[in-house]
Amino acid sequence: MGSYCLVEVFGESCANCFAMLPVVTNVAKNLHIDMQRVDISNLTKEEIEKYTITKVPTVLLLNGDILVGQCAGYQPEEIFTIWVETKIEEHQKSYNK
Repeated sequence: MGSYCLVEVFGESCANCFAMLPVVTNVAKNLHIDMQRVDISNLTKEEIEKYTITKVPTVLLLNGDILVGQCAGYQPEEIFTIWVETKIEEHQKSYNK
């Protein structure tokens, strides 16, 4: 099982995307997870459809090419941390079966 990565898909003029940036950055740092930001205008139609991205911000939790979890909209840091930890735990349990 490879390492995890949080990918924030954002829009250039999206206020919630800018509000979410420090949340995603802090959670990634605290949980020792890689983090990337991708402007939705740089994604192909196929990538948008693959991950069912319907609004920004959308945060993808990936393990290699595997989508472990996805959430959209602004999330407070405490809630987002719990969400990421839970998704990783669930993924690791399913991987170890």
